[in-house]
Amino acid sequence: VASPPKDMGTLTAFVRAVIARYGDRVVGFETWNEPTFPWSGASRWDSAFASSQGNNYPFFSGTPAELAQMQMASKAGCGNKIAFSPAFVDAWKQGNDQIPRFFAGFPSGDPKPFVDAFAFHNYDYSKTPATAVDVIDGYRAILKMYGMGSVDIWDNESGAEAGGVFYAGDPQAPISISRWAHIHALKGVKALVLYGHLAKPGRVSYLGDPVGNQ
Repeated sequence: VASPPKDMGTLTAFVRAVIARYGDRVVGFETWNEPTFPWSGASRWDSAFASSQGNNYPFFSGTPAELAQMQMASKAGCGNKIAFSPAFVDAWKQGNDQIPRFFAGFPSGDPKPFVDAFAFHNYDYSKTPATAVDVIDGYRAILKMYGMGSVDIWDNESGAEAGGVFYAGDPQAPISISRWAHIHALKGVKALVLYGHLAKPGRVSYLGDPVGNQ
């Protein structure tokens, strides 16, 4: 199960060591990949619930407070690099409590000193690239509620998933990629990182080149 470190100082030391080794190749650190807090009202996931879901464990098993502690530890080691927030996914709608719970986990109740930029991941599940508009606007609305409306936002992982995957020679691929890029630029998103990946055996999803899957 993906868990937070026992010693937050170890995380700070790791961040500093990576920067010392790789220097200008490091843009920043994204604190966690797609954390999801339990929707049952509990502070953390438990093994019994995961078992009831077919052992489909979440990407993060810690509490909102632990994730906030990780954010502070990462920021402490970043120096002049960007301390990205954890990259949330599908958490942009009003009423979704994932980001508010993360923000509430900071002892001061104020995440601003520890978040240099807000990171999110966005996937198109239906070959409808315009949905990115609602996603970006939704995240900005949440940030504005916490006095973070001017914080840079980065889409650090984006592409096609589930019902929206592309296949070799799919004419929709260049259309969607072009529209994602234009929408993100017009909406002032700092960066868009397209993520190509292999799906199930015999079912390869593409973002462009069918050889390199890039």
